[in-house]
Amino acid sequence: GDTATFWVDTEFKGDLSTFKKKDFKAELTKALTTKGKGFIESLTIDKVMDGAPGYKIASYTYDVESAAGFTIARSGIAAFTAQSTAGDKLQILWTGVVTGRYKEMQGDLNRVVNSFRIGTVPKSISTSMIKEFKSMDEAMSAADIPRVQY
Repeated sequence: GDTATFWVDTEFKGDLSTFKKKDFKAELTKALTTKGKGFIESLTIDKVMDGAPGYKIASYTYDVESAAGFTIARSGIAAFTAQSTAGDKLQILWTGVVTGRYKEMQGDLNRVVNSFRIGTVPKSISTSMIKEFKSMDEAMSAADIPRVQY
């Protein structure tokens, strides 16, 4: 199906402003293979453009090897940025659609990718309201709410 996924390279050690197509390909390969290796093939970076200041936009194509053994051609657009205070993280918002739908979806993909922004929360903003994640079962137990069995 159609997808838009945010991914962060927490071990980034580069300079986005000096990236070549091969660098975009290497980073995008990492993002596309988070669910496992060996099913993404023929990744090609078609075009790289400047986005908003500090952002690069890349269009690309790739093939997915399905579990059923056939190949699905996909196309997408991704935004790349390194907006961390230390510059040690690369953030990517990548999109993908079946290549046959790309022309129809290209405008939507461009809007999604070009609206992507990363920012640092100002120190003046309180983060004291941030709470630790709890599963629904944990939250229900802590709230002492009776459960109805069906």
